[in-house]
Amino acid sequence: MILYQCTSVNPQHLEHVSADDALMFRQDGVYLLLTERGWPTLRLYASEQDMADRMLNCPASVQLITDTQWVNLCVEAQQVLLC
Repeated sequence: MILYQCTSVNPQHLEHVSADDALMFRQDGVYLLLTERGWPTLRLYASEQDMADRMLNCPASVQLITDTQWVNLCVEAQQVLLC
Protein backbone atom coordinates (compact mmCIF):
# COMPACT_ATOMS: atom_id res chain seq x y z
CA MET A 1 0.00 0.00 0.00
CA ILE A 2 1.22 3.47 -0.82
CA LEU A 3 0.10 6.21 1.54
CA TYR A 4 0.05 9.72 0.07
CA GLN A 5 0.12 12.64 2.49
CA CYS A 6 1.50 15.32 0.16
CA THR A 7 0.20 16.88 -3.04
CA SER A 8 2.72 15.43 -5.47
CA VAL A 9 3.24 11.97 -6.92
CA ASN A 10 6.61 10.44 -7.68
CA PRO A 11 6.08 8.50 -10.94
CA GLN A 12 8.68 5.96 -9.82
CA HIS A 13 6.36 4.90 -6.99
CA LEU A 14 3.50 4.21 -9.39
CA GLU A 15 5.68 2.04 -11.64
CA HIS A 16 5.66 -0.62 -8.95
CA VAL A 17 1.93 -0.54 -8.16
CA SER A 18 -0.07 -3.51 -9.38
CA ALA A 19 -3.83 -3.91 -9.71
CA ASP A 20 -3.86 -5.80 -6.39
CA ASP A 21 -2.18 -2.96 -4.48
CA ALA A 22 -3.96 -0.14 -2.67
CA LEU A 23 -3.41 3.60 -2.66
CA MET A 24 -4.46 5.54 0.44
CA PHE A 25 -4.77 9.33 0.44
CA ARG A 26 -4.55 11.28 3.70
CA GLN A 27 -4.03 14.87 4.78
CA ASP A 28 -3.22 17.10 1.76
CA GLY A 29 -2.77 13.98 -0.35
CA VAL A 30 -6.55 13.90 -0.86
CA TYR A 31 -6.11 16.78 -3.34
CA LEU A 32 -4.46 14.27 -5.70
CA LEU A 33 -7.87 12.67 -6.13
CA LEU A 34 -9.05 15.81 -7.94
CA THR A 35 -6.56 15.25 -10.78
CA GLU A 36 -7.31 13.33 -13.96
CA ARG A 37 -4.62 10.79 -13.20
CA GLY A 38 -4.95 7.18 -14.33
CA TRP A 39 -4.17 5.29 -11.13
CA PRO A 40 -2.67 1.80 -11.66
CA THR A 41 -5.12 0.18 -9.23
CA LEU A 42 -8.83 0.38 -8.52
CA ARG A 43 -8.23 0.06 -4.78
CA LEU A 44 -8.28 3.76 -3.88
CA TYR A 45 -8.99 4.93 -0.33
CA ALA A 46 -9.26 8.35 1.26
CA SER A 47 -9.69 9.52 4.81
CA GLU A 48 -13.27 10.63 5.22
CA GLN A 49 -12.17 13.16 7.85
CA ASP A 50 -9.50 14.69 5.60
CA MET A 51 -11.98 15.00 2.72
CA ALA A 52 -14.55 16.61 5.02
CA ASP A 53 -11.99 18.99 6.55
CA ARG A 54 -11.10 20.23 3.06
CA MET A 55 -14.75 20.28 1.93
CA LEU A 56 -13.95 18.05 -1.06
CA ASN A 57 -16.33 15.75 -2.88
CA CYS A 58 -15.12 12.20 -3.08
CA PRO A 59 -14.87 10.69 -6.58
CA ALA A 60 -17.07 7.62 -7.03
CA SER A 61 -13.97 5.47 -7.64
CA VAL A 62 -12.61 6.19 -4.15
CA GLN A 63 -13.74 4.54 -0.93
CA LEU A 64 -13.90 6.81 2.10
CA ILE A 65 -12.64 5.18 5.28
CA THR A 66 -12.38 6.02 8.97
CA ASP A 67 -9.14 6.24 10.92
CA THR A 68 -9.81 2.79 12.38
CA GLN A 69 -10.23 1.31 8.90
CA TRP A 70 -7.02 3.05 7.79
CA VAL A 71 -5.07 1.48 10.67
CA ASN A 72 -6.51 -1.93 9.77
CA LEU A 73 -5.43 -1.50 6.13
CA CYS A 74 -1.89 -0.68 7.26
CA VAL A 75 -1.78 -3.68 9.58
CA GLU A 76 -3.03 -6.02 6.84
CA ALA A 77 -0.64 -4.66 4.18
CA GLN A 78 2.56 -6.55 3.46
CA GLN A 79 4.37 -3.29 2.89
CA VAL A 80 3.48 0.37 3.45
CA LEU A 81 5.27 3.20 1.65
CA LEU A 82 4.73 6.72 2.96
CA CYS A 83 4.97 9.48 0.35
